[in-house]
Amino acid sequence: MLRFQAFRILILSIIAVLIAGLFYVQVIHGPSYFKQSEHNRIRLIPLMAPRGNIYDRNGVILAGNKASYNVSVLPGDLGREDIPRLSKILNMSESEIKERIKKAKKVPFMPLILKRSVDTKTLFVLEEAKPDLGGVLIQIESVRDYPFSEKAAHLLGYVGKVSKKELDRDQDERFQNEDLIGRSGIEKGLDSILRGENGGLQVEVDSRGRQTQIISERKTRKGGDVTLTIDMKLQSRVEDLLGDRKGAVGIMDLETGELLVWVSHPSFDPNAFIDPNKSKMRLALLKNQDHSMMDRGLRSLYPPGSIFKIVTALTALEKTKLNSHTTFFCNGHFRLNPGSRPFKCWYKSGHQAVDIYKALERSCNVFFYNLGRMLNPNEIAAMAKKLGIGEPQDVEVPYVSGIVPDEDWKKNRFKDRWYQGETISYAIGQGYLSVTPLEILRMMGAVALETEMSFPHFIKSGKPIKKKIVLNSDDVKIVKQGLYRVVQTEFGTGQYARVPFMKFAGKTGTAQATRGDDHAWFSGFFPFEKPKYAFVVFVEHGKSGGMTCGKLMHEILIAWNEISETESGKSLPELPPQTSIQPLQPIQRTVTTSHVGQ
Repeated sequence: MLRFQAFRILILSIIAVLIAGLFYVQVIHGPSYFKQSEHNRIRLIPLMAPRGNIYDRNGVILAGNKASYNVSVLPGDLGREDIPRLSKILNMSESEIKERIKKAKKVPFMPLILKRSVDTKTLFVLEEAKPDLGGVLIQIESVRDYPFSEKAAHLLGYVGKVSKKELDRDQDERFQNEDLIGRSGIEKGLDSILRGENGGLQVEVDSRGRQTQIISERKTRKGGDVTLTIDMKLQSRVEDLLGDRKGAVGIMDLETGELLVWVSHPSFDPNAFIDPNKSKMRLALLKNQDHSMMDRGLRSLYPPGSIFKIVTALTALEKTKLNSHTTFFCNGHFRLNPGSRPFKCWYKSGHQAVDIYKALERSCNVFFYNLGRMLNPNEIAAMAKKLGIGEPQDVEVPYVSGIVPDEDWKKNRFKDRWYQGETISYAIGQGYLSVTPLEILRMMGAVALETEMSFPHFIKSGKPIKKKIVLNSDDVKIVKQGLYRVVQTEFGTGQYARVPFMKFAGKTGTAQATRGDDHAWFSGFFPFEKPKYAFVVFVEHGKSGGMTCGKLMHEILIAWNEISETESGKSLPELPPQTSIQPLQPIQRTVTTSHVGQ
């Protein structure tokens, strides 16, 4: 009896333990275990949103998207026994697959892309094998595509995968692990607009990690589209004309500030940063000694050379050190004082008696050396900044500002005072001075408009930005008449740019480089009467502004004219017809310095 009683107590105790265990598992920890079971059954598959398209001013796609088929795996669902077969299908080594999976062990149920841009034949083979492979996914991805390859590449920029450092700094959780973000150009400057909103799938899988059904879906939202100001037909022609030369070309609408052309060479193919098979090309671009990925128009600094004589002339006119009758004698060189070294004119025989018109027309250094002797660096710097050099831009992509030196700048930089001989070099655009081609374009636009300055920009939208500038209109007209002669007379340094269907004005520049041949510049505006466009042409180590850049600008205007005629004005506005230009008349100014004429 006692033995039976003990056995009964044992059975009851076991039942009580089982009931308590069931209560503990199902009631107390039931929700937690339910979540775990759901996690083992349900997978979250992120869907990447397509970026917005980038168009030119006429609706031509410059940056779009194309479908790419990627093979991904869920590392927690992929069996080790599946790796050899997957390796053979994807033509990847087993060790590479294992290494990739090992790195993703912290997120075993998030898709890991093993191979991008898989061809159709491989996809068919993989689709047949999928029932026997656990955790393998075929995903369609929207991949960035640049149909014009190297053309307009610096302006458009490129995209790249978000880095771990960027993900760690991303407190607003804007990015996901495989997101592509803008790395340069418009892609970077307008990344927040172009980047869309990611979505995702909630799917159910079986015990082998094979998808059985879609439970829910959050759709992606495509990024916003952007329309640029450039005309791709003209842009392409200018790119072809610049060819293998290193340099930059820009053309700006003076009324709106819209840039119709923005070229920087050498260029690069932004598709190289998208295609996984172009890793060697990417590495070569990043190590390129020619700095192919640098936008020479926005992010490279150069001495402006004789183009800066415009600034010196306007400074001297404003300070009443110069008028339209002021004459200096050029015998091929200039001395600051009898014992100083000679500053040479580019024309060794000398230009003889020179006024401001002839000085600009023939780019006489001696004339501007004399102006430099009468001015101080602070006065020249103030005028340069008034014309936009070294000042902030309102452009949508990364840029650098030029260096406009004055006495304080030198004291802070070199702990030394300014010497008068340095002003002589400053007056002809050499010395510490450095600019970007974009700044020269903006400066020339201000000269063309006389009393206001347009801010160059690349996005076709809204109201143009202009700034009033305080310049004496008579002073500017004197300079503009000199610039007209640069192009339109038989002695002008820019005569090679002349075209038969339009009169325009400009200034050439040949600037000494720290090494190699001189840099070549040509900047101006057209038409001469009622200017509508400003331009800048720069060729690195181009030797001669008049020869190299003048001829190039001639070809660009011919190309523009051909396009506008064949397109009947749909793509580009027609260039204004030639009009009669009145004979140049000297403009009277009062001069208060005793140095003039000596």
